[in-house]
Amino acid sequence: MKIIQFLLFFGLLKEMYALKPQNLPSGHSKKFEINKLERNKDLKLMSAANVNLLTKHWLNNILSCSKEINPEDKYVIQQIDDINEYIRYNTRKIYAKMNDCNMKNLYIAWCPKGYFKEIIFIVVGELLLEERKFCIKYVLHSPYWDTSQINSVNLKYALEDLINNIDDFKVDFSYLYENDERYKLSWMDWGSKYNKIE
Repeated sequence: MKIIQFLLFFGLLKEMYALKPQNLPSGHSKKFEINKLERNKDLKLMSAANVNLLTKHWLNNILSCSKEINPEDKYVIQQIDDINEYIRYNTRKIYAKMNDCNMKNLYIAWCPKGYFKEIIFIVVGELLLEERKFCIKYVLHSPYWDTSQINSVNLKYALEDLINNIDDFKVDFSYLYENDERYKLSWMDWGSKYNKIE
């Protein structure tokens, strides 16, 4: 009987730590800090398989944690579907040997310093070699992230720092801004001539 209670407790404990709450066990809010000297050091390359695995984990946690899906979670679920479809499409192109040698897919995790080491954003983009630009396609935040922990515009600055370190490359946010109004409204510098969408 004691063994069953121990296993049950261990299983529940494992489940409790599988979901990272928005508050620490002490009750204080989770906070993240950017690397102020080199913002791009908070970015880590990921494989398509790791992105797929992480998004499935996030999706399973959303679906298993609540009886009703709120609008914020619906947005995350839709973004997960879009990113996984993008990965499937590009994987099919690779296996069919139809991939473009001018374009490389990049999957980037944003992991600013926090109490736990965790990925709070995934960025999906294309590195266009001939045009010498990095086109941001999708940005997905963790279901456990909110703006009180860290502002998402710091991710934009980290991406700009990353690409500015590569000679003659620039970041292109136009696809993201056209397809995701959240980032268009929160990231776009409305006074800059470089962010005008036609």
